[in-house]
Amino acid sequence: MTRYDFHRMLPHPINPCVIDLSGAELKEIYLQSLNEDWPQLELKGMGFRGAVFGRMIHNGLAMHDHQLLVGGQPAEPDRVYRLATLDLFTFGYFFPALKRAPKSYFMPEFLRDVFSDYFRMKTVK
Repeated sequence: MTRYDFHRMLPHPINPCVIDLSGAELKEIYLQSLNEDWPQLELKGMGFRGAVFGRMIHNGLAMHDHQLLVGGQPAEPDRVYRLATLDLFTFGYFFPALKRAPKSYFMPEFLRDVFSDYFRMKTVK
């Protein structure tokens, strides 16, 4: 795959971001992310070049009996967890708590650069 291929698949100017959240905040964000309207929500602006929002991917997170599980273990409300996500979620439009939370942006890398580097490393091994 070429850099152009990754640009075609991921044309938007989105930077990866890591956010520190308490277990209670992470549960709040997780529950908000279950909004059934979002996959078909049409977005305009913010540099977004797609047609619809799409669905959330919850890798390592799940709910069981109203308890948030992180990696299969119950989340501790006061423990700090690190959430990898997209910078556009930190602007507060969808998740107001993420605007206030401590975060680290990966710059100048765009999401497509991270994917490209990841797959390049996989083929080198």
